[in-house]
Amino acid sequence: MVNAFESLGLDVEALCESIGTDLDIFADTAGRPPRDALGRFWRAALAASGDRHLGLSAADAWHPRADHLVILLLTSAETIGEGLETSFRYQELLSHGRVLTLDRVGEHHAIRLNKVEHELPITVHEIEFIAVIVLKVLRFATDGLFSPREMQFGHPYRGNIQKYTRAFGCSVTFGHERTTLLVDDEAWEHAILCS
Repeated sequence: MVNAFESLGLDVEALCESIGTDLDIFADTAGRPPRDALGRFWRAALAASGDRHLGLSAADAWHPRADHLVILLLTSAETIGEGLETSFRYQELLSHGRVLTLDRVGEHHAIRLNKVEHELPITVHEIEFIAVIVLKVLRFATDGLFSPREMQFGHPYRGNIQKYTRAFGCSVTFGHERTTLLVDDEAWEHAILCS
């Protein structure tokens, strides 16, 4: 997130100063910043950038690397489905709860994005950022070949559908009960191509 904000030209040190937080808590890859500090950081970045699609823009600037526990667990599996099932078991070591869970929706596998909140509600920008990051990690693990069936957001449509379809490469819909990335069996069983 810090690198993505910097890539967008945001002064992350000034953002941290404005919310009374040390940049180190966001840059430490071995720890996790307090949930409300993340919320304040996103709100400060939104105010500084004026980007009404900040989550999508920041995710576009983010690049996956195999130096994170969850990514390493995912890419050590044989298939996407196996990798997700394994890596999701350990997500609470690095996040504030079960941010991602697995489910079924009809004939599709469903990657659910859950709102883990404290005093500050999670913003739509954070949700959209996480959704794109998940997709980019799955594409990274399959050498760019992973393709979801549909991205369903719980929040209302916010304009610029082209930006959403470009980010996800599939149908994107809004106003659902839950935020969900739908995956068919072929994509679920796709072989992991990096290690």
